[in-house]
Amino acid sequence: MIANPKFVFLSVILFFIIGACDKNNPPPPEPADSSFTAKVSGNQFTANARDAWFDNDKMIISGINNQGRAIILELTQFSGIGSYPILLNNGGAYMPDTSDAATVFITKSEENQMGEIKVLVWDETDSLLGGTFNFEAENLSGSASISVTEGVFENVKALPEAPWEIGGNNNTLSVDIDGLPWNNNTVSGAIGGNLIDIVANSKSDNTQIGLSFPLNLTAGNYNFDPIAGISVFYVDNNLQTYFVEPGGVLTIMQHDVINHLVVGTFNFVGKNVQSSDTLIFTNGTFSVVYF
Repeated sequence: MIANPKFVFLSVILFFIIGACDKNNPPPPEPADSSFTAKVSGNQFTANARDAWFDNDKMIISGINNQGRAIILELTQFSGIGSYPILLNNGGAYMPDTSDAATVFITKSEENQMGEIKVLVWDETDSLLGGTFNFEAENLSGSASISVTEGVFENVKALPEAPWEIGGNNNTLSVDIDGLPWNNNTVSGAIGGNLIDIVANSKSDNTQIGLSFPLNLTAGNYNFDPIAGISVFYVDNNLQTYFVEPGGVLTIMQHDVINHLVVGTFNFVGKNVQSSDTLIFTNGTFSVVYF
């Protein structure tokens, strides 16, 4: 299990990218001269679709090519033109297969610089971005790495929110945390390998909840067991990550594998991986269409 808060955040971005590729959710129009290119371990990457959007004080920039590969950049505390070194903040990720989130290569949160994103153009009137980037990234097991070099993005249109959030969707997830309702703005579902990954974001306080469980689960009660692929996490507004303690329960009430709809409930105790503090999560419910 990955306890790195940066991983948790960037995994959310990747699940969103997968959801954005759904044929029922076409991307918004782009400027005709928009471009996003790079070399991935020396191999040319040219995106045929480009997106950028605000996520609270963050800017996310992404490019996807017609082979289903993607590069995603995260700029924390976006302030326009300037340098955004990839250290403990900012980040980059490369997905060789956007149908499988488990294939991701991702930058690590370290004091040693892993790369840099430079914003050279920020047209605030028309919300157009231009700049360069490079970074080193590893796969989830740390057994392989890639270098992204000569990255350039030009005239990429920045949206006020993620493109698949525009107009909203019917996905829902609710839960009480220590007896208080947790409110979220977006809920996305994606297939990652043999798992269904569900991530809910709250823009009001920049917190997140994620659920993962096997794609073949049928209706029934299941104990949370990360080894079996049944897991849940919570990230608070200080980027503190809480993982499930033994004893939590996931209930699948409905799983329509034809229409990719899953409905269920969950309860668990989450433990902070750094401070050992705990939070109690009760009355959790979700209804999600995944892609």
